[in-house]
Amino acid sequence: MLSRLAANASWLARYLERAENTARVLTAAMGSALAPEATADPARAWRTALALAGDPELFAGAVAATPAGAAERAIAVIAHLVCDRDNPSSMISSLGAVRENGRTVRHALTAELWDAISSTWLDINALDADAVQRRGVDEVLARIRQHCQWIRGAISDLNRDEIFHVLAYGQAVERADFMARLLAASLAGAASLERPAIGTARHRDWVGMLVAAGCLEAYRRAYEDIIDPRRVAELLVRHPASPRTLAGALALLESALLQLTSNRGGTSQALAGARELVSDVRVLDSAALVASAAPLLGISTRLAAVCNAANAELFHPTPVQPAAQAQKTT
Repeated sequence: MLSRLAANASWLARYLERAENTARVLTAAMGSALAPEATADPARAWRTALALAGDPELFAGAVAATPAGAAERAIAVIAHLVCDRDNPSSMISSLGAVRENGRTVRHALTAELWDAISSTWLDINALDADAVQRRGVDEVLARIRQHCQWIRGAISDLNRDEIFHVLAYGQAVERADFMARLLAASLAGAASLERPAIGTARHRDWVGMLVAAGCLEAYRRAYEDIIDPRRVAELLVRHPASPRTLAGALALLESALLQLTSNRGGTSQALAGARELVSDVRVLDSAALVASAAPLLGISTRLAAVCNAANAELFHPTPVQPAAQAQKTT
């Protein structure tokens, strides 16, 4: 597979994961904004959503003239994250990028996968702020999550060849980065890992964290309905049964890089970096993350280094020089 096309395929998967993550973050923010304690700081939920899924500086510049009322700001944040075409991380921009990258590698995709991508774009392309309010934010977000799952289901039917492993690589990178940032933002604001009383603000914060991660049902299946912060942290960091954990995403990254680099010969810095991340996350102390988010922020930094190495090795490799030319340049 050409390195340029492989790069397009990896970004297809990254933008698909980004769109779904943004939908989950916005769903969690809407729940937090309706909680009784939100009256004390109406903008808190929207600040968190922007920090995790948007660009606060870009948003501030785009809505400088927006009235400062809580309701108006909420509508502005929703529009920014759902249908702002000037925001490269909005859901409509992300799904547009999925389609454009998919069009570039159309020959490597199945008819079912391309149909899922095209149908998603036809449904989402007409969204604007008025359409979101008219259809209802909850319905729009649910629809976007369904489309993302439809595309991901079609990806799962691909042959286990290079295109499949490149898509797995892109999904793993985006998910691992998101989970590290979500954990850093959420655990850093937690006062402790003591079990909160049901109905309290702390209880709702932990539930919102699970919703944003897409792991609320996974948590209930593993631990029933009792919210225990230690179990929440453990599930999101490395629970073996959940595919949406930080450790699970890094393990997927390692597996994809192993498949993509196995026939290249030599040592892969990207694969070595991914293996180190997997090893370190497996022994990460969940309780210690409340005291300091530094280990999680460090994971994001190291993940970026893995991506840079993968770009150099797989997606933008240095051209191999003919023997005569190589001798001349030494």
